[in-house]
Amino acid sequence: MKLSTLVKPAFLAAAIACQQASAAVFFAAHPDDVALLMSRNAQTDIRAGYPTVIVLLTAGDAGNGVLPNANTGAHQYNANGNPYYRVRLNAHERAVGYLINPNNIPAATRSTENFGGSIPAVEKAVIGNVTTYYLNLPDGKMETFHSGGYASLNDVTNTNSYTPATLREVLRQIIARNNRSKPTVVINLPEYNLDFYESGYNDILPGEGIRPTQKHGDHPDHVATGKFVMAAVNENPSYSCLFKAVFMGYGISSLPDGMSAADKQIQTSAFYALNNVLISQGNWTYDYALQKEQLGSADGFHMSFFGKVLWRDNGGGSHTCTF
Repeated sequence: MKLSTLVKPAFLAAAIACQQASAAVFFAAHPDDVALLMSRNAQTDIRAGYPTVIVLLTAGDAGNGVLPNANTGAHQYNANGNPYYRVRLNAHERAVGYLINPNNIPAATRSTENFGGSIPAVEKAVIGNVTTYYLNLPDGKMETFHSGGYASLNDVTNTNSYTPATLREVLRQIIARNNRSKPTVVINLPEYNLDFYESGYNDILPGEGIRPTQKHGDHPDHVATGKFVMAAVNENPSYSCLFKAVFMGYGISSLPDGMSAADKQIQTSAFYALNNVLISQGNWTYDYALQKEQLGSADGFHMSFFGKVLWRDNGGGSHTCTF
């Protein structure tokens, strides 16, 4: 993957146009975040066969936990007797498989990985050249966890228990274990500073007098995920070698398309592969624009991200990693 092929502001091109990446790690809060907010870059890595790691910090459970649930008044639930979060993880795997081979979507090989102590069995799924780690932390609690509101936090299955410090160490270990022999590694993470401004990245929207991140904000889980990742790599000098790409979140919906028509179609098709799993396995969500529940997530909000992607260079990538 040549970093110059990634969608980025033009002013970044000179700094990284000649840099060759050998592997990438994508950190995201929820099971559909990579497909919606980092798609162009993930497509490039996955479809080219590069070793790609995806780390999903929350289960995307929407407060439903691990048990099958019917409509109990919540807007997001599963009507087929399946755990809501598990269906979202299945859907993520389908989207990844679509990018690998849309004509013969491969199945995932699932296992667990031991990170020691109170983190004995982190779920992971290998699909072709993609390895996904599911930390399965509770949806909606990441901001409070990062700010110290919880001394520890169990995953939704009560298998693994994290403190902020052990979570940061797991994030580092995932990077290191999967990339020890890779000369150039890119980590992709959500925007962690909504007050950040850089010309060419989040300029004031024409005719609106406001920056896209200020207009839309972002999901607190996205921001907290970015903060955890940055803290993890910054507190250990061995990780200064990583090239860091920070992705704008919800604000991209106000921007013009940043993908070619062909890449947008790939994103759209991969998302519908994901959405078909949500539908077939019974996950209902809430369309806030229409103020009604619907089967699957093909609503105006989610589709507003199709064709959009924007990231900023957050440094690193200056030398070979020696984890």
